[in-house]
Amino acid sequence: MNEMKQKAQVYITVAIIAVVAIIIIASSSFYVVDIKSQCVITEFGKPKKVVTEPGLKVKTPFIQKTKYFEKRIIEWDGEPSDILTRDKENIGINTWARWKIVDPLKFYTSIGTEEEARDS
Repeated sequence: MNEMKQKAQVYITVAIIAVVAIIIIASSSFYVVDIKSQCVITEFGKPKKVVTEPGLKVKTPFIQKTKYFEKRIIEWDGEPSDILTRDKENIGINTWARWKIVDPLKFYTSIGTEEEARDS
């Protein structure tokens, strides 16, 4: 009887480990592209595929990574500053920019991320 309990415990342990492994692999295999975003799939840091259509997608787990980019217009507002004119008067300057990522592969290879674009 004791031997049957030990076998049952081993089977339960193996089953739990298998379920956890399947969940980990499955969670790394699937990704979702939102209607507001697009992504570049990279494999070992090199771009492999561009996905612009929304939905649930599949990738190679642990090897391929997703880099998401906004499809909508991105806003950037600079810090307001004052500039001294020739007439020795201060005028206020406010800088801003609006842009949209049309080609995510070109954006990823030339700039990298949206944060890097805002910082430069």
